[in-house]
Amino acid sequence: MSNFAGSKTAYLAAASASFSTLFKISSSYSTSYTSDQLASYSKETTHSVVKTFGGPLYEPELMNLSEWAKGVDKNLIPMDRTGDPLNYLVKPQLLPELPYSTVDSLEKVVRRSIEMYYEMNTYRGCTKIDDPNFSYVANVDDGSCSAKVTNLPFGGVYQRCGIYGSTYARQDHCADLSHVNPKTGDYSCPPSYSSVLIQSFEKKGITETERVCTSCGFLYLSTCCDNKQNYFTVEYSAYWCAATGPVPPNSGYLFGGYYRPTQDNPLTGSTNCPRTFYPRLILADVTLCLSDDFEQSIHLAVPFGGFFSCVSGNPLAVYMQNVTRNGLSERNDGSTSYPMRCPEGYSQHLATVDSGCSINYCVKTGSMTKANLTPLRRPPFMSKPDAIYNYEEKYIFNPQTLAWMKNEKATHYEELNNITVNTINVTQPEALKGSSAVTKNTVILLFPCLLVAPTLLYVYGY
Repeated sequence: MSNFAGSKTAYLAAASASFSTLFKISSSYSTSYTSDQLASYSKETTHSVVKTFGGPLYEPELMNLSEWAKGVDKNLIPMDRTGDPLNYLVKPQLLPELPYSTVDSLEKVVRRSIEMYYEMNTYRGCTKIDDPNFSYVANVDDGSCSAKVTNLPFGGVYQRCGIYGSTYARQDHCADLSHVNPKTGDYSCPPSYSSVLIQSFEKKGITETERVCTSCGFLYLSTCCDNKQNYFTVEYSAYWCAATGPVPPNSGYLFGGYYRPTQDNPLTGSTNCPRTFYPRLILADVTLCLSDDFEQSIHLAVPFGGFFSCVSGNPLAVYMQNVTRNGLSERNDGSTSYPMRCPEGYSQHLATVDSGCSINYCVKTGSMTKANLTPLRRPPFMSKPDAIYNYEEKYIFNPQTLAWMKNEKATHYEELNNITVNTINVTQPEALKGSSAVTKNTVILLFPCLLVAPTLLYVYGY
C-alpha cells in the first residue's frame, strides 16, 4: 500500500470504513480520510476474508449485520473462558470524574446485572453423559447423577392479595392476583399438607382519579370540584402445599410443567399445558400445569420436588428423612426453616425472577430435557420500575382567613376575587430570596409531587 506510506492512521480509517460497508452499517470516525484514499484502498485490496465465530454463515451479498445477528442464538460457541468481569473496569481510577459513592453504586449495578444474566442462563442437572440421569441441557452439575428418585406429593398452590393505601377504588386490583387452591376452594391446603410461602411481592404506583366536590365560596353557596389522585399498593403472597407427613395415595396433583408469556413449557414446546392438564396462574405471570386425573395424566407428568426462592426453603428436601417430626424449627408458613435446595434426585430450574428474587422449582433430573438446546435468555429480566408521578399542585394562602387552598379551590378563589398573583416554584429555593412574589397578598406555591403528600412551608410576607 505505497499510497499510504505516509499516513498509517488514514490507512486504518479507510480499512474501518471498508469493513462497515461490508456489514452495511454506519459509523463515525475521529480520524478522517479522503474518498481517493478509500478508493485506492479498495482497488489495491486483492483478497479479503470475513471470519465469524458462532451464528449462521455470513454472506455479504445477501445479509447485513442485523440479519446475521438474528441467527446467533442458534449457534453459540465459547469465545474465551478466561478474563475479568466487566464490573472490574468500574473503579475510581478509570472514572475520576465521578464521586466514589457513585462509582461504588455503579459497580454493584453492573455486577448484579452480570450475576443475573448468568443465573437466568444456568441449567442445573447431571452432566455425566453415561449416567441414567444425564441432562442434555444442563451446563452446571448439581450432584444429581445416580441419585434415587422418590415420587413426592404436591398439594396445589394458592395466592392471597391485599390492597393498601387509599380506601377509594373503583376496580378490584386483586382480581388477577388472588387465586384459591382448587383442591380446597379456599386459600388453604388439603389435610396432611402444609402451606409454604414461595414469596411476597408488591406492585406500587397504581392510581385512580376521584372527582371530589364540596361547598365553597361566599356562604358556601358555590361548589368546588377537584380531581383527587388515589394511590394504591398491591401486595400478593404465593403459597404452595407440601406434604410434611404421610398423605393418602393420589391425594395431590401431578405436575405438567409451566410456562410464561415469553417462555414456552419445556414439555410442550409452546405456551400451553399437556392434554388432561389445566393451567393455574401463580405469582405475576407464571402458569403451572396441574392435573388430579392420575389415570389419564400420569404418563405425561414429571415428578415434582417443590419450590424454593431467595428467602423460602423447600420442605421436600428433608421429607424422606422425616426431619419435621424430629424438632425442625418451623415458622407460621414453614418457609425459612427449610433448606434452599431440591430433594435427592431432583434438579432445580428457574421459574422466574421477581423484584430481584429467584423463584426455583424442582423436578426429576433429566425429565425436562428437550431435544434442542434451551434458547439464550436475554435481558431485561424484570418488569419496568414502578411509575413515578411528577405533577404540580397549586396552593394559595389567604391572609384574611389564614387558610391554604389547593388546586381548583385555589383557582376558584383567584377568579372570584379577580386578583393576579405571582408564582413560586419551590424546587428553586433561590426564587424565594428577595422575590417580589412574597407579598402581603396571596402567594401561589407549585409543589412537584411524587407518591407522598408535599410538605408545606409557611411563607409569611412582609
